[in-house]
Amino acid sequence: MELLHDKQKQNVKKDILILVEHVARELDIACLIKCILENKFHYRVHISSLPYYRYTKPVDGFSPSVIVTPFFYSIDSFHVVLGEFPEASVANLGYEQIFQNINENLKSPKDIPAKEYVMHHVWSEHSRDYLAHFGVRDQNLIINGNLSYSLYKEPYKNYFRKREELALEFQLDPRSRWVLIPENYAAAFYSDANIRERITKGINEDEVVHYRDFARNSLATVVKWISLTLTTYNGELIFRPRPAVPIQEMKTFFLNIESDLPKNLHMNKKYSVKEWILASDVVISSYSTTLIEASIAGKPIYMLEPILFPHYLQAPWYGMVDRISSLENFKEALQYPASDNYLALKNWAEVNMMKNSDTIKGAIDFIKEVERRQIKIPKQFIHFRKFHEFNEGFINKIKCLLKHVPIYILKKKNPDYEFDYFTKRDIDRRVSLWKDVLDMKSR
Repeated sequence: MELLHDKQKQNVKKDILILVEHVARELDIACLIKCILENKFHYRVHISSLPYYRYTKPVDGFSPSVIVTPFFYSIDSFHVVLGEFPEASVANLGYEQIFQNINENLKSPKDIPAKEYVMHHVWSEHSRDYLAHFGVRDQNLIINGNLSYSLYKEPYKNYFRKREELALEFQLDPRSRWVLIPENYAAAFYSDANIRERITKGINEDEVVHYRDFARNSLATVVKWISLTLTTYNGELIFRPRPAVPIQEMKTFFLNIESDLPKNLHMNKKYSVKEWILASDVVISSYSTTLIEASIAGKPIYMLEPILFPHYLQAPWYGMVDRISSLENFKEALQYPASDNYLALKNWAEVNMMKNSDTIKGAIDFIKEVERRQIKIPKQFIHFRKFHEFNEGFINKIKCLLKHVPIYILKKKNPDYEFDYFTKRDIDRRVSLWKDVLDMKSR
């Protein structure tokens, strides 16, 4: 009887909730983690969109022991979720850990929950020291490495669409040179409200205003370079706005400078940047960390610097990337890219931000360790759902009505997350692909 009871306990599936902010940055990794946790370790994993949580939340009866977050600067972004699952521990995967000087305070942990009751997945010794400097407990920091970097290696890279598939879908010439520009000029689109918000979070007022002007002027120059170069360039240029920049805003920015978009300029945000890096021949960006990812993938890399970087944008790794500071440099990079200029950055990234050669396996171990430790955010920090005294039947009717609100209305209300809504079908498709890649179909 006791053996039967033990066996039943082993068969009980434990719940894990993974929150995704940006589909392009996180959903493939979330589905990979779900695939491994469910098929190898017999968990039950639900993936929810953080910006569209109301429409992607777990079904009743789901009770996560761990909530996996894409960031955790303060509890403010997670009150709704934690109000529903106050007994869950929090595992922060920390998808942003390389900052320019201007963003260090903005991205720092702000409150007691972030510093004392959340477990942080850390890429490097430098990231650990950064979090410790802002008051995070040392025992809450586990160094593993950057999850994205492992996706450029076997077997994980076999998951992504091949160049031929992308060429067919987007009418690209697979025989020509593909140049990918994943831009990082988000500051060019800061509103006055964005500026004020950043000032309240600790960024120097003069610097953040100058940052916006710098980004706008830099992007405007790059747009002119693209227009002048593509009139004679026979290859394909894929321009990819940041996840938080609406694509229509970027197109409008281009058309305010040039009257038309060149035919071999392809602007889209479909699929992840990893697919495009793996399929492209050259990667050119501003100060985006996608250049580090491209170096891991073994691609020639260049950093756009049409205007000299101000001191607050500097970062140590920039010195390992060839710069493009003129139209002539830009044309040369497109026509005659260097073959091995990625090596220095690749070696630096692998030594410093891949403590585990397989960071995906390390992430699984991290989540299981968070579950084992059972550190919980004290309830006095959590805002529980209000109006609990209302008739539960009435609340459920309202919920049902809200679920039928067309998603295009939600997208209009969330322009910063235009491509970040996903469905169960999207998740199931990705998990099935990961099963094939990892050969887990029969397990």
